[in-house]
Amino acid sequence: SQDGGKTFTAYNANLFTMARYGAYPTDTAWYVAAGAWPSSERGNEPLRKSFFHDRNGKLRKFKHEQVGDAGWEAQIARTTDGGKTW
Repeated sequence: SQDGGKTFTAYNANLFTMARYGAYPTDTAWYVAAGAWPSSERGNEPLRKSFFHDRNGKLRKFKHEQVGDAGWEAQIARTTDGGKTW
C-alpha cells in the first residue's frame, strides 16, 4: 500500500508456497519470505489447505504439495525494481 493501507496492489513473485513475511527496506527493494510446513509434528500428514484472495478479489484455494520426507518448504523472493521482476 502506498496510501496508508486504504488500497493494496498484488504482485506475482512466482512463489510455490504462501508468502508469510515481507521486508521493504526501500520503495523498490523488497524481500518476501514464504513457506509451508506439515500439519503434524511427525511431518507425514498432508499440509493444511490455505485460501487467498487473488488480485480481482476472488477467493482461491492455494495448492500445497509436500516436498521431501519432512514436508517442509521454504523460499525467499527479492525484487530490486518495485515488483516488476523477482
